[in-house]
Amino acid sequence: MAENPLRRTINIWICITVAAVIMIFAPGWLGIDGYDGGFAISFVSFFGVLIGLIVVLVYRGLASRLDTILRGEGVLAKWSYTPELWEKYTEKEFGLQKAEAMPKFYMVAVIAIIVGVAFYIFDPEGGLFVLGAMIVLIVIIRFTAWVSTRYMHDQNIRGVPEVIIARNGVYLNRRLYYWDYLGTSLEKVASKDEKGMTMLHFVTWAPTMTLGQIWDIRVPVPPGEEAKAEEIVSQLKRK
Repeated sequence: MAENPLRRTINIWICITVAAVIMIFAPGWLGIDGYDGGFAISFVSFFGVLIGLIVVLVYRGLASRLDTILRGEGVLAKWSYTPELWEKYTEKEFGLQKAEAMPKFYMVAVIAIIVGVAFYIFDPEGGLFVLGAMIVLIVIIRFTAWVSTRYMHDQNIRGVPEVIIARNGVYLNRRLYYWDYLGTSLEKVASKDEKGMTMLHFVTWAPTMTLGQIWDIRVPVPPGEEAKAEEIVSQLKRK
């Protein structure tokens, strides 16, 4: 069975959690008075332990699911890509991600400007601060969107040109996308032509702090595998 990279992530977080447990008691061992920072160190470390335990538990569930996919359980297709096809997919995916990000950014930017201007009109002194904060927020959001799309592009360039499609998720370029864990679901699946390249398009929903978020996963279909792609769509729609 191929290596499961999520197991390495679990081991890293176990080490972080153990270190946080040690830091809870470290002030007492080192003779640091509680009022000189000892209580603060222990308090922060305690929350570090809680976060670490949550991350380890969540990733154990994900790693278990990836193990089943790597063992071939529930696998619908496993494709490898030529360097030429992978490069074409990488650039096309980069363009699609940028095109999808801009309308969302413009919507947030317009709302932020309207809020800032409204505050400035009703209270010029305090509203000027709010307007400035909205402008800063717009810059941060734009920078974050640029970094995230650029990061994914760079990951694809250096990535592994293969995919495993299973009934409960997709393992593409050593990244697991799933729809049967922590309230996630597969909302839509279709085979689409993206300007000369056939792609399987998976739309998933995941619960978040803002009630929920839609995720789009596009998987390139190798030439000659179009019928298999349609079969995958049919099987997943019957779930």
